[in-house]
Amino acid sequence: MPTQLLSFCRSPYFLVAFAMFLSASNLIVGRAVAGEIPPVALCFWRWTIAFFFLLPFAWPALRMQYRTLLNAWKLLTLLGFFGITGFFVIVYAALQWTTAINASLINAAVPAVIPVIAWLMFSDRVTTRQALGIALTMIGVVIIVLRGDLRLLGEFDLSWGDPMILSATFFWAFYSVLLKRLPEGLNTTAVLTAVIGFGLVMLLPLYGLEMASGKTMPLDGFTIVTLLYVGIFCAAIGYLCWNYGVAKLGPNRTGVLFNLVPVFALFQAMLFLGENLYGYHYFGIPLVFYGIWLATAPPRVKA
Repeated sequence: MPTQLLSFCRSPYFLVAFAMFLSASNLIVGRAVAGEIPPVALCFWRWTIAFFFLLPFAWPALRMQYRTLLNAWKLLTLLGFFGITGFFVIVYAALQWTTAINASLINAAVPAVIPVIAWLMFSDRVTTRQALGIALTMIGVVIIVLRGDLRLLGEFDLSWGDPMILSATFFWAFYSVLLKRLPEGLNTTAVLTAVIGFGLVMLLPLYGLEMASGKTMPLDGFTIVTLLYVGIFCAAIGYLCWNYGVAKLGPNRTGVLFNLVPVFALFQAMLFLGENLYGYHYFGIPLVFYGIWLATAPPRVKA
């Protein structure tokens, strides 16, 4: 049994699902601290903590593979721009203006955007089964965030945050697709540490501009705990799980699992905020999981 449990925990599907759990908690934290911690400061210190947390584990591989990493500096720069700097600065900034419901609904576009980007950039093929799975998961997410009432769609108050969240989905799609183009044999932790390093270089001037505009971050116990959580868990551990999943499963299959974020956010809200399940959840959640299975399960081999 311990061996089976260990094998299950090493499964790329489990690790990506765990990354989505952490991603859901990251959205909740980001929304909770909106107005308290400026978005670029939250992003900069999140990745600074993640960098120094990962560096001791990545150092042996960085020393061995630094030539290969230097040869791939252009790709690492793009990964840092899309996945470290761009995506999270936009998301944290958008959460200053948009609601959690709007953000969850718009983020449901990620699994649909990833295959399109992969097809446009590298001519990756999307199977009919994958397309159907993507559609079902998105329908399930829409049912959850609209609470089973399509009339709520007309009540959404579009603000600056909504188009910003939509643009962020393209940043994440580019990041996920480009991950698969890294040279084979590279250590996952070393790659992530290098990507974070490139991202921090691009974040530094943005952080300076934010501070120059008068936006400061309070240094108290709440802020420190928040930064440690999003840095160690959501950033370092979450990204390691996601990157491993993309390497093993490919961006299209992994992207479908992104729709677990609103489902996990729902259960976290039940646990921490005392919210309850309603009838529409029992329709939406099975669609999400069935769609994920449909899009990611290997096809049957004919005898």
